[in-house]
Amino acid sequence: MDAPLSQTLDQGSPQPGTLLWIGPTGHREFAEAYRFCRQQVGQMAVRKHLAEAACRPAGYVQRIVIARPSRQPPRAAVWERFSARYSNIPMTALCGSVCDGEPRTGTPWPVGCSLRFSRWAELLPHWLSPCGVRSQPCDPSSALLVISDRFEMAEPLLDWAGGLGLVTGWHRRFLPALHGCFDTVLWDDSAAAPAVAATWAARLGTPTDSNSRRPPRPVRQRHLWLALQPSSEAIQQACAGGICRVLSKPARLEAVLSIAPAGRLSSAA
Repeated sequence: MDAPLSQTLDQGSPQPGTLLWIGPTGHREFAEAYRFCRQQVGQMAVRKHLAEAACRPAGYVQRIVIARPSRQPPRAAVWERFSARYSNIPMTALCGSVCDGEPRTGTPWPVGCSLRFSRWAELLPHWLSPCGVRSQPCDPSSALLVISDRFEMAEPLLDWAGGLGLVTGWHRRFLPALHGCFDTVLWDDSAAAPAVAATWAARLGTPTDSNSRRPPRPVRQRHLWLALQPSSEAIQQACAGGICRVLSKPARLEAVLSIAPAGRLSSAA
């Protein structure tokens, strides 16, 4: 059996570690995450599948992302050889929508950490710091409005945000003239189901033409959509309609308020 590769950088070396990406890069559910990695990491190696990664190893690997468009488990022999090549390297499986529910109904994936494709922006940037990804400047919220069909659904978020000293509010729908003082508006899918871009624009009060008399949105106002396992199409339509970011349930509170994450990547499929 092949011996493990040397995976660590020399102490004090400014060179970032390599991100090894395994799997499809142009798939609609992974393309955005791949594009971010390609633009942000210092070094990146791409392999089509686990067998190629084992046979054509990359050096100085610090993180491994395995894009999984299906539930198909790896062959035992391939996984054994791959694991031997990259022992002790943190890795996560970036799972497509076909993998939803797999922990309860399918064969467990051998990688300990898994991440649904719609959550990559919440966790990957911080997790990839050993590969040269720098923390992005944050503009933390000062006032949070939660849009949901029931107050009970918003209450935990409002209590947490209020404890940080933020102005908070709740409503069943967004009223631009009334809610302009909130710099962050979180739309729960209980009050905002998946919709086409035009419907989202109407919800947000986004002017559709130059003659619109709707009041302009505050420059810093961020609209987020919190949804349970949103599809790639639903995410695309929401962003086209004015949503700044789509979060998957359960979302990290830090992601809602643009607070830099403090924890490491955990299982979040």
